[in-house]
Amino acid sequence: MEFTKTGRGGRKLLHNGYSYVVDEIVKATTYWRCERRKECNARIRTISDVEHGQASEHSHPPDGAHNIILKSLVVMKNSAEQTEEMSSTYGKLRKQTLLPWELETLGFPRVHPEDDSKALLLGTSKPPKDASTRSRICRRCRLKFEVDEEGKIKEEVCMFHPYRLFRRKYGCCGLGEGELPCRKSPKHVHDYVNIEEMTGFTMTKKHLYSQKGIRALSCSWVYTENGTEIASISIINELLEVVFETKVRTEGAILDYHREVTALSETDFLGDKIPTIEKVRINVKSLINKDLIVVGYCLQKDLIALRLIHDNVVEITALYPRKKGEISKSSLYHLRKNFLTLENISAPLKSRENAITILKLAMHKA
Repeated sequence: MEFTKTGRGGRKLLHNGYSYVVDEIVKATTYWRCERRKECNARIRTISDVEHGQASEHSHPPDGAHNIILKSLVVMKNSAEQTEEMSSTYGKLRKQTLLPWELETLGFPRVHPEDDSKALLLGTSKPPKDASTRSRICRRCRLKFEVDEEGKIKEEVCMFHPYRLFRRKYGCCGLGEGELPCRKSPKHVHDYVNIEEMTGFTMTKKHLYSQKGIRALSCSWVYTENGTEIASISIINELLEVVFETKVRTEGAILDYHREVTALSETDFLGDKIPTIEKVRINVKSLINKDLIVVGYCLQKDLIALRLIHDNVVEITALYPRKKGEISKSSLYHLRKNFLTLENISAPLKSRENAITILKLAMHKA
């Protein structure tokens, strides 16, 4: 027993090679009559779409092939409607993609003129060139510190607030500006990137079966001995379906899971089945083709870590620029609160929740 639609959009029942249309509905009970009502009086009854009793005899033989054709037509029609809707959304978002000069200004990796496997960062938002010194700026307490000759972080107490100052009070503890921080760590953390070592990059290409579409990409980052590294990644399509998702084994020892943002902890990385960043890069590069629109929040950072150069980009921080007088970018939480309905978004990984929010914010502007 299967259900499909009539040419006018009504319900049709397919059962044992026969087609039925609705005759009458009484609460949860639906009475069906044979589609060939002029020559056949056969009927059947369902309750909550479950067969109740046996169908009466038909005056003609069953036609299973006809039912198969009907189902195929409905599938084709639904597919065409989805494709048309997606194409419309794709076209609208295509107008929001960054121009070449915007990609450069925002610090997206660009192709090196002399070596295709290298990338250049040409914009004003690129990480500071600091290859001649071991100085770093702590991402938590904002103090200057030094790493050792191998680039590893030395032991030095870091005192900080995990949440931002809002209305002269910190969201983590309620303390005011100038009071002692509420958290302490034995080491500082940083997000330094050596722009002289931008190697191993790949420019997205057209695949054999490339199709236009939309992908929202989001990564959760943790602080390690090497700086900041991807700890989880989620990629979803325009239907909010997961295309790729995994936790990532970091190369350096994790110093801070940044749990307030990532919702990750040590127990999330037990076991040996979590892939390395190298394996993740291979998977992502196989999934992103040149025609896809990739949407993200601070996406340039994600693409640099994934060693990927992509031109078809929608950047949320560019779609929702900061207001006059604001120093920092609006967080995803505040953008969602201000521009989207606050329905509960629940997912196994925070990166997927963020990817859903990113895609919905992009659609809101389309």
